Amino acid sequence: MVQAKSTQVSPAVISVPAIVYIDKNGKVKDTLQKIPEYAGNTGEKKPAYFPEGIACFQQALSGKINLTFRHKIINCPIFKASAGKSLFSKSNIKNLFFFLVQADSNNLFFDDDGYSLLRFMRYMTFAENHKYSIVNSSKDGINDKPVKYRDIVWGDKLKVRLYENNKVLYSYFDKWEEFEKIDYAPVYPTINLSPISFYAKNEDGDKNNWLLKPQLLFGILEMGKNYSNLSLNLDSLHGKSRNTQLVTSDGKTVKGTGIDLDNDGSIDVFWYSEILHLDGQDGSLDSISRLYIKADGEWILINYRHLSEFF
Repeated sequence: MVQAKSTQVSPAVISVPAIVYIDKNGKVKDTLQKIPEYAGNTGEKKPAYFPEGIACFQQALSGKINLTFRHKIINCPIFKASAGKSLFSKSNIKNLFFFLVQADSNNLFFDDDGYSLLRFMRYMTFAENHKYSIVNSSKDGINDKPVKYRDIVWGDKLKVRLYENNKVLYSYFDKWEEFEKIDYAPVYPTINLSPISFYAKNEDGDKNNWLLKPQLLFGILEMGKNYSNLSLNLDSLHGKSRNTQLVTSDGKTVKGTGIDLDNDGSIDVFWYSEILHLDGQDGSLDSISRLYIKADGEWILINYRHLSEFF
């Protein structure tokens, strides 16, 4: 069994991984400096290794997103700074992981295309001593060809908070899953959250509405232990998503969705979705939703949701 301990690294330093691994013989194994070859350029092996690999807080994204499945570079706009008070700051978000979750019927799921959640979970698992196990399995695919799966399962369910309809919706996830590349479907890690009292609204009755017009919820996973000096009171926040728009640095308007979480009249979170590819003949769809948070008045690209499906 691999044991781990966290080094004494200031929470303010988020660009440097802070986990040292110790093998069964008590020898320090600095896997963060001796990372083996990776598939693609995400910095992660496939199937995903755990606990070995990059361990760090969530990192702000640059102006470009590298989609691992389509091997595309997606440009992202830079928005003008917003006046007024900011709920978030670059110091109080370091122990938080921000994400968008898609409401599909009564299920909630999101993908980890860039492995940012996996890296956060490596850090969180050892810093807070969460129990986990790794389960490898295989399932029959098309033509009974076996497909290999890897699940990282946490014994203590990890609470997340979702914000909508002026309420805090509590849920949790306990499993991170990835399966090997197959010819007929994209591969990206998937996390399913526990059922909560929220159901997607299909306003136009189109069975494909969840693909073309996804209903997304904003969520936060908090690493709280040893970071109480940074933590916000996430349970006191509430908001309702609404249509809004931001202006880019070159004067263009981008329409999307925003939430004001502290009821001060200005939005704290913004996201918008874009269809990258749509083929009605083969029924393929490729889309991306970009997630921004306002920290110290600046809009920071913090995460994205990539969907590539057949409908």
